[in-house]
Amino acid sequence: MSCTRSYRFVESYLPESHPVYYNPISGYRDWPLVSLEEAVKDLASFVPGVESYAAYAKEHCIQNTPLSRNESAAIYLYTKEKLFFENLNKAFRLEYGAALQAWFPFLKLFMTALQKLPLCRTTLWRGVADITNSNFEEGDVHTWWSVNSCTSYLNVAGKFSDHRGTLFCIDAIYGRDITQYSAFHDEEEIVLMPGTLLRVMGAQSDTNGLSIIHLEECPKISQGKHVMLSYTSINQDIVSKIADILKDENIPVWFDSNGDAKNDMYDSLAEGVENAAAVCCFLTSDYEQSLSCQRELQYAQKRQKPIIPCMLTSATTWKPSDWLEEITRGLVFVDFHDVPESNIDNKVMELIDRIEDRIAKKQNQRMQSIEEPTL
Repeated sequence: MSCTRSYRFVESYLPESHPVYYNPISGYRDWPLVSLEEAVKDLASFVPGVESYAAYAKEHCIQNTPLSRNESAAIYLYTKEKLFFENLNKAFRLEYGAALQAWFPFLKLFMTALQKLPLCRTTLWRGVADITNSNFEEGDVHTWWSVNSCTSYLNVAGKFSDHRGTLFCIDAIYGRDITQYSAFHDEEEIVLMPGTLLRVMGAQSDTNGLSIIHLEECPKISQGKHVMLSYTSINQDIVSKIADILKDENIPVWFDSNGDAKNDMYDSLAEGVENAAAVCCFLTSDYEQSLSCQRELQYAQKRQKPIIPCMLTSATTWKPSDWLEEITRGLVFVDFHDVPESNIDNKVMELIDRIEDRIAKKQNQRMQSIEEPTL
């Protein structure tokens, strides 16, 4: 077994930034959740001996936690084997379609594990050895799509005492603390998820060639905006649970506790829809028959808000028709029908991915319309 220790916190390349709407791992959630052995079986050409590494991780990972044994072992494997995490992030950088897709089964298991861990709001450190950089201007926003391991220990800066390099000081709000599950419990390791959005707050350099760049993680939803949940009062229990999970993930939510039984429809439209970054509609036959829900969703469509339909009933027994079918036609549904209590968190993570994807595409459309030359 190889020993990675703090090599995960110090890379030899600068993180590549991409537009917010770029997503090299789009679709990984569509892969089934499988065992660690199954998840790595197609990675032997990238990581020789990966099967034995997986078996070792299953044997030595921490157990009896909120994570399954396979999920715990996935984190252990990532932290234990230098060759493994290096090739994972190499696949992100090279963006080879087939090569990156080979990692999707592992990513599904790994990301599912990370998303079960509580959010970590703290200051983190990450370095790039022997490379200085001038592409981080104050106010710039960068999106990092690889898996970025950071540490809360400032002494990582000591690695640069005699070298040129870049040290990132990151004010994180969506970090995931994997210390308990790491092969090395003394490293205080926090992972920044793929797609992390970072704003440059400042930069400085010393005479020895060390650059320190201060980054601040951006919220997933712009300040003053929220995700609106549109639903009927009969489904308040399930939608309330979804709202609570979204809030736990630092997603601001506009949630009328009265559902479609509103005292003031104007507030729903003026505040709920107008300030929505996206609108999630929870569909049933009752929703389709609700005049309040119809007004909300039609107004959201008129205001060109991203709409994410969520099914609360079986598509084999009921499908949207009439006005509702017109609005949701061609949209990808998030299926909450018959989701067991133990899996609702994972389903909400799928919903968050969908929300972020729709918002990013909307931003891309705006950018393209601005860039189009006028005749």
